[in-house]
Amino acid sequence: MSQRKNQLNEVAGGTRSLCQGNCAPNHYWDRKNNAPNFPALFEQMEREVKTYGIDSWKWYCHTDPDRSGDGFRMDDEKMTYPFYEKSKKLGLKVFSVHKGFSSQSRTLAHFAHPG
Repeated sequence: MSQRKNQLNEVAGGTRSLCQGNCAPNHYWDRKNNAPNFPALFEQMEREVKTYGIDSWKWYCHTDPDRSGDGFRMDDEKMTYPFYEKSKKLGLKVFSVHKGFSSQSRTLAHFAHPG
């Protein structure tokens, strides 16, 4: 992924192409404590940065891949702020957030609202 991004940026003469990692605060869930599994999440974040050379995250706030029972809000201090802090330590500061609908939007559509 990172090689192709570099090739595209070289041809374009800029740095607009990014490698987006698909990892979000609710991707690893500790069912016993009903909370994010931050150690597993942070390990995956590091792996995506080191393995794929990603430089941004793609979030789908209205999806629930690990069946936490909910999506997430970008301003959730307990769930998303630790993700932001880890991202800063990894050198990432770009987040692309999808606010459209998905198959789970019947129950989680309120997380797709842009406001």
